Amino acid sequence: MGCTRVILIDNFGNRAIPTYVKVTCHLFPPDCFRAFSHLAAKMVKKDAIIAEFENVGVSKLSDGTISKCLDICDQYELDEEELAEQWVAFSASHLGWHNKVDEDILARMVAEMEREKNKAKSIAKPRVSSLAKSNLSASIPSGYVTPQRAKPVSRISSEHDSTLADFSPASYSPAIFTPSGKKSASENSGKIVSEFGSSNEATWKASNVRRVSVESLATGSGVLTSQYKHMFEPAHLTRAILSDRIDFLGEQLRKQNDLPEFSSLEEQHADDAVFVGRISCCAEDLKLTANSVVITSASDKDAEMPLNLQKVENYSHFTGQVVALLAHHAGGKLVPSKVFTDVGLKSSENPLSFDFSTGPMEIVVAAGPYTFSDALTYEPLQALTKYIIENKPHLVILCGPFVDSHQQHVQDSMMEGSYEQFFMRLLIDALGPLAGQHTRIVVVASSRDAHHLPIYPSPPYSLSAADKKALPDNVTLVSDPCLLDVDGLIIGVTSTDILKHIGPCEISSQSSDRLGRLANHLLQQACFYPLHPAQTSIALEAWEKYAQMPVKPHVLVLPSDLRFFIKNVDGSLVVNPERLAKGVGGGTFARLELAKPAEDKPFPENVRAQIVKI
Repeated sequence: MGCTRVILIDNFGNRAIPTYVKVTCHLFPPDCFRAFSHLAAKMVKKDAIIAEFENVGVSKLSDGTISKCLDICDQYELDEEELAEQWVAFSASHLGWHNKVDEDILARMVAEMEREKNKAKSIAKPRVSSLAKSNLSASIPSGYVTPQRAKPVSRISSEHDSTLADFSPASYSPAIFTPSGKKSASENSGKIVSEFGSSNEATWKASNVRRVSVESLATGSGVLTSQYKHMFEPAHLTRAILSDRIDFLGEQLRKQNDLPEFSSLEEQHADDAVFVGRISCCAEDLKLTANSVVITSASDKDAEMPLNLQKVENYSHFTGQVVALLAHHAGGKLVPSKVFTDVGLKSSENPLSFDFSTGPMEIVVAAGPYTFSDALTYEPLQALTKYIIENKPHLVILCGPFVDSHQQHVQDSMMEGSYEQFFMRLLIDALGPLAGQHTRIVVVASSRDAHHLPIYPSPPYSLSAADKKALPDNVTLVSDPCLLDVDGLIIGVTSTDILKHIGPCEISSQSSDRLGRLANHLLQQACFYPLHPAQTSIALEAWEKYAQMPVKPHVLVLPSDLRFFIKNVDGSLVVNPERLAKGVGGGTFARLELAKPAEDKPFPENVRAQIVKI
């Protein structure tokens, strides 16, 4: 009988915790190894499943439910994130945003997945390009070819406003634009699922038809207006950018908290001294825990020192966060008693210039995808356009993606023509009915768009001179991220899902209001994407120039796959409208009504806001 050290590997190639197993011989039987490996993988998955469901608003899972989730992952080859996304889509379409998961609900979800799978198999056909079809038909004698019947072109219901009659993406490539199996209008359409402030007196319709002014503000050293060179950043440039960031934010932290000069991490201090650096992770799997937190200095040597957080009462850290510490050295670690993370971002001092004498300012915010995952009919976008025509808000913010690279038909390249052509025609058809109105429309780029650069920061969508003339004059194209001045109201927007990216990379002693805490990291670090290493393709040089937050926005728009919310976070109104389309069902959008600020009602107490089902 002996004790053998076994390192178990899960299904994704990750190392689990080294395990000591009693065996009766020196050789470890392969069948036993596979059994232990499977057990370790399930242990790893259990924690990941709990974390992913917490991200979408489900906080309690029974052991039986977790076991069922593991079985579904194994049967359908899903990872934990994909399973949670499947549940969100099922819940939105069938349960009306239900936030409880049990075995019965999972069984219903599996049954729906099987139906969709069988439906996909029954209609799946190999696609042949029009050029290939013409060459093929020319080489086959006509007597051997079965005459083809014209396929009916699917059209959206005529219930919609007549001004939208020409908005039909089905006409672009009729063969692939079959309507979704779900109803075009959700049974819960118009339902209020989240609210901020009292909406008893809200009208949600603009009474003042004057156009608001929209100006792009610098998000660093300037405004990103065009494409830039990327894909080549030497290691020394990356190090210099990150070091400059530590120096810049460190100085702000020192002034904000009246701290003395910083000490070097390389110098040992038995008594408390003040240090500055960037939070990093020393674990092989890059998972931040209390035992893997290190602080990296801005020196040329990139000095690192492990942290012992036991004496810090409340902390919330993520990789890339710049912090100042009041700490001392002990046992080869830095032991902080206080941690400073807030640079004290200041609000704009410019007054609002909007004319409130005839009514409040009305704003609508939505984020893509704008069509269902199984069709390119864009019914949710058409429904939103109808809402805008009826309610005439002063400002509409539309965040990409529009031609979502994650969409099934887009991934299969089933469109005729280029992605750019499809996007331009979609934009003109969707926004054309809004031409000539007072409503200002801001279109925010997204790196998830198939026709756009897959890089962050993302420049505005690139259009030819002719395409720009075809767009209504009330449409403005902006970058991701962007900072907008709307008659003195400062609005910050990023279409990249920073909340979802930063969540798994955070460690916190606080258990309440996780979503608000994640959003607050952006304000405290004065950056639209403070995470490093990034969870998306990022150009650090452009990030330094165009992804910073020099002023605290009145409204911060952070579209995310995480659950929708509207929160007052340190004086900024943070809005996550979620997605206009979720899977095969309709999603949500946000609407805001801004009244004139008063001494007894400072911002954002003068704002009413709602998340509405499309």
